[in-house]
Amino acid sequence: MNRFCISALCGFFLTCVMAAQAANPVAFVNQPLVPTSVTPGTGGLTLTVHGTGFVATSVVKWNGSSRATTFVSSSELQAAISSSDVASAGSASITVNNGGADSNAAIFWIASPASSLSFASHMFLTASAPASVLAADLNADGKTDIALANGFTSIGSAPNLAGVLLGNGDGTFKTPVNYKTAPLTVGVAAGDFNADGKLDLAVSGQLTQSVSSNWAVWILLGNGDGTFTHGARYSANFRGGSRALIADFNRDGNLDIAAIDADSTGYIAVALGNGDGTFAPFVTTPAFGEFTAVGDFNGDGKLDLAGTNTNSGPQIALGNGDGTFQTPTKLPGSTAEAVVVADFNGDGKLDIAFEDFFTLEVCLGNGDGTFQTCASYPDDPTATTSRIQVVDLNADGKLDLITARPGDNSFTYFLGNGDGTFQPFAKIPASNPGPGSFAIGDFNGDGRADTVYIGGSSDNSNLGLYRLLQHP
Repeated sequence: MNRFCISALCGFFLTCVMAAQAANPVAFVNQPLVPTSVTPGTGGLTLTVHGTGFVATSVVKWNGSSRATTFVSSSELQAAISSSDVASAGSASITVNNGGADSNAAIFWIASPASSLSFASHMFLTASAPASVLAADLNADGKTDIALANGFTSIGSAPNLAGVLLGNGDGTFKTPVNYKTAPLTVGVAAGDFNADGKLDLAVSGQLTQSVSSNWAVWILLGNGDGTFTHGARYSANFRGGSRALIADFNRDGNLDIAAIDADSTGYIAVALGNGDGTFAPFVTTPAFGEFTAVGDFNGDGKLDLAGTNTNSGPQIALGNGDGTFQTPTKLPGSTAEAVVVADFNGDGKLDIAFEDFFTLEVCLGNGDGTFQTCASYPDDPTATTSRIQVVDLNADGKLDLITARPGDNSFTYFLGNGDGTFQPFAKIPASNPGPGSFAIGDFNGDGRADTVYIGGSSDNSNLGLYRLLQHP
């Protein structure tokens, strides 16, 4: 065989190998991790990770560092966690890598169980009328950072920015660094869009400072040190969009962007990723409102969407695995403001929880895309809820739910029993949580869940930060 033929065959072989590698989907991690938390100094453990799109070569990462991983199934992995990993209080970001971009992250808590909870050490962080807040380790230093969509307000000559506040690891933050993006920002999301191991940001908003203008997303590519470089802008043909949702919706190994139109018309818009930080144009299909979450509700390996609005109530749209979705199916409940997804009873099937104004509704999944009759838990009737988060607040290994109560200066939380049921709500005073988003993270490295939220004045011109104290 001559040299040309050998070269051609080698090129063909490498192309086939690269194509096979690219065929692995980007994994998606569900809550909870098992266990969700451990007491410091308890020794090594096996961490079970559930999700979608796992392959035989999947690797579980602990704060970005690989751990010995055992493939159980396309929806379950086990990782060996050493005693040194959990020797002292703290938290770890758990992701899964299939050879390309990392999955979404789940937090593993290292803290002693608590018998009571309270927020303390309140502070306000300088911001500019933020509309959305995200907690993530943006510079891979093991400390939780904050990214913002800065709403309507202008700072100097740069109107309506994306802001980044790098964490010092002690509950304080460096001076915000701002990036000019949308004229009117409404959301911020993170993912590794070019698979270089560095988190990027997708900042969503309107093309002009009018809510009647079309929605778009601005890409900020991460440099790995907490700074970002401007990428391209992608617009969709609808108004009133929510924050972007990041996942591999067509299972091609590249992260995609989905957005939900919050207007009454309702659309799902999906921009498929090219794997190099760029995206195909948005394609829209009829859908529902905002407050949307991602998960595989019928166990077919294709990511689905759960969402709601105050008009149509909670719904799910099953994914076709190619970036499109089936006609949404309505769930019980006439109205709802926020929705989250997790396996609350530990049966391996994703469940849904949503706030129906003054009531928490928890719908256990059957694993086939349908759900059981929702259980209702009365919430504080003095103020409506704008957001809800899933977290193990008291480090007892069971998932809990926490909600913000704008207008009532409080958060409420529901401690989980681990079987899909929840205890009656308890209330934590706070200083004016606003109507926008809030995020959970370990901002001071003590292994306890802190919350950063939009609020602090009548126009939400600051971020409020609370440290969660757990009393044994």
